[in-house]
Amino acid sequence: MKPVVINPAALQEMIGAETRLRKKNPKRADEFESTLDGSIELLAQQPQIGTPIIRGLRSFTMRRFPFNLIYADELERVYILALAHHKRRSGYWLKRLK
Repeated sequence: MKPVVINPAALQEMIGAETRLRKKNPKRADEFESTLDGSIELLAQQPQIGTPIIRGLRSFTMRRFPFNLIYADELERVYILALAHHKRRSGYWLKRLK
């Protein structure tokens, strides 16, 4: 299992999505949090599971929620670059690449 590192902007996206859901539907927010945690754990265990996209990045679609985790499977870690909502402009997170 590889350690997972989350980009600060991606962490803010995760917190924001959970907060918005919590205001509307606390039970759904709990489901989101559990699904997100499970998805991150799965990426740590099986980092090649996501679909290759660009520049060595992969995309993993979360079940039951309209989000993709955009990440890199690096030698020593899994680096999550974004939690991208399906309706958000595609590739907005590219500017986070170094």
